[in-house]
Amino acid sequence: EQGPAHKKTPGRVSHPIGRSLEALGIQATASRWTDSLGRETPAPPMRPLPLFTESGIHAARGGRLSCPTCHDPHRWRPDGKTKADEGEKLEGDGNSSFLRIANGDDSALCVNCHRDKAMVVLSKHNLKVSAPGTGNVSGQDTGQSGVCSACHQPHNGTGIRLWARDLQDVPGRGLEPLCLSCHRKGGPAEDKTPGEHSHPLHLDPRRIKANTRLPLYDASGHPDDRRGTMDCATCHDPHQWRPGAPLDRTGVDAEIEGDAANSFLRLPAVRPPALCLDCHQDKRTLPGTEHDLFVTAPKARNALGQTVAESGECGACHRVHQAKLGLRLWAREIEDSAEPPASLCLGCHRKGGIAEAKVPEKWEHPPRPVTPLAGLLSVLPPVFDTEGRPAGTGHISCPSCHDPHRWQPGSDRPGPGRNLEGTVLTSFLRHASTEGFLCRFCHGEDSIYRYKYFHWAWSRTQHHLYKP
Repeated sequence: EQGPAHKKTPGRVSHPIGRSLEALGIQATASRWTDSLGRETPAPPMRPLPLFTESGIHAARGGRLSCPTCHDPHRWRPDGKTKADEGEKLEGDGNSSFLRIANGDDSALCVNCHRDKAMVVLSKHNLKVSAPGTGNVSGQDTGQSGVCSACHQPHNGTGIRLWARDLQDVPGRGLEPLCLSCHRKGGPAEDKTPGEHSHPLHLDPRRIKANTRLPLYDASGHPDDRRGTMDCATCHDPHQWRPGAPLDRTGVDAEIEGDAANSFLRLPAVRPPALCLDCHQDKRTLPGTEHDLFVTAPKARNALGQTVAESGECGACHRVHQAKLGLRLWAREIEDSAEPPASLCLGCHRKGGIAEAKVPEKWEHPPRPVTPLAGLLSVLPPVFDTEGRPAGTGHISCPSCHDPHRWQPGSDRPGPGRNLEGTVLTSFLRHASTEGFLCRFCHGEDSIYRYKYFHWAWSRTQHHLYKP
């Protein structure tokens, strides 16, 4: 800070030095760099840059990053040209600043090492496409410092990931504030906010017995697959528009609307919904059932106007962001006259709904609190509180008897892929035998009859299920 260049210090948050490139899959010699992983990438061919030993000597093989890896202190511009009006007060940018490779529109200097991030240039996260002229915290746009500079800058970052956007007053922790610095009201991505009802973050997937292959992060936003939790980048790869297709160009369009097959997802969320099922493994039996709208209502639209082909099988009923309700992240209409969670089911299973062919004559159970016997809560069908959440003591509702994600009780297989007429052994029932009947704790021997004919009107008028 006392030097003659005290106005150009790297700052507290700066690109690390002393690192090997092997972690990035790069084998380096003084004359040749190769990508040992053979990745598809739109990046320009790699150019060897100088690496150094711990003593600061040029390394013939291997070596580590240092300041002169990216900077040539003797050359202002990589092309060696200097304009006549470039004086001593000139402010540098991605095409100068003593850089060894010009960091122009394609951020060639950055992706010379970060090969797996080059796909961002083919996506809506290329702000030259989606928000041209938007400056970073240093006041530079992508035309001045390259596509990467919209979010990252190698010196004087505002937070982790060498962040290049203003994080002041941005809520959240971990990686969430980075995303919300754009995806919030007033930000360059204010038309794509997570909304009031969004998938919760910082959850441990191991609590639902999920052995996920998706990345997890610690509270500071650093990768931690052993003890980490969910963050935005668990489901989203901000650098690649379509999973598994690094050269896909459909995302290079400011007006394109994402769907379950792209949208920076790490795995597809449609046919099959691999992204959702990677954690919610107990729901893997949904595809191919009548609740898979590819089977029963492919033209139906959720509350965001998406068909199942656009939303994915899970997105037909649940929305990760911009959900209609917080309960189950619901994405469809509800029946206002019913209490949750029945109100969710009756949004479709009612006259005029997409399941109007399967409207029960009677659906309500008397609103009496039910307390399953202690020790059996883990195996009995659930009961629900007044907010529609599973509870130790609560009321019986549709999901007490029905598992909407499993056509046949006890089966771990997906559905048959066609519309079938259900029986007492299928029909999304939770149990195929009387061992699991919640009814038996109150109704005893009469429980089988009450369970089997629960939805019938005449069974209630001729054989009361409760005292009228």
